[in-house]
Amino acid sequence: MYEVIVGYIVGSIAAIVLFRHVVREHIVKATLDTLIDEEYVRAYEDDDGITQLYTWREAVDLDVWESLEKAVEEMGSEKKIKEMIQQMEQELEDEKEDDTP
Repeated sequence: MYEVIVGYIVGSIAAIVLFRHVVREHIVKATLDTLIDEEYVRAYEDDDGITQLYTWREAVDLDVWESLEKAVEEMGSEKKIKEMIQQMEQELEDEKEDDTP
């Protein structure tokens, strides 16, 4: 009698573990396929037939990345932000003064 109960419990645990493994693998594969299809992640097959993944940051030249970082730093400075706000306010005032259709 005890053997049947132990067999049932062990079989149930094995089935749950196997099911979780298969489901997780399927979810990860489906998610990666979707990310590749939507071009959030880039992929290529190397000489050995293994799919290699890389993000857009790795695909950008170092010079381009450095210029992008400089632009972000400039945008973060208070002086630059104030200048941009003043410029936008000036453009709004110019639009109000010009009533031509």
